Amino acid sequence: MATAIQPKQSQRDEERSETINAERPIWETVAEIGAQIPDDEWKKVPEDSSINYKRHLYGAPAKSV
Repeated sequence: MATAIQPKQSQRDEERSETINAERPIWETVAEIGAQIPDDEWKKVPEDSSINYKRHLYGAPAKSV
């Protein structure tokens, strides 16, 4: 039974190796996804979200900017 699994695993490893080598840096992927979001949706994001993320996620007191 182990011999039946081995070729499949080896094939997956080769495919994975090729995929990893062909992948782009994460920041390019994030930029591409961000570019697909309409401007109207970006306007809904609070301007102070990086500073007051705890406020927006958990209701913590706001920090002054």
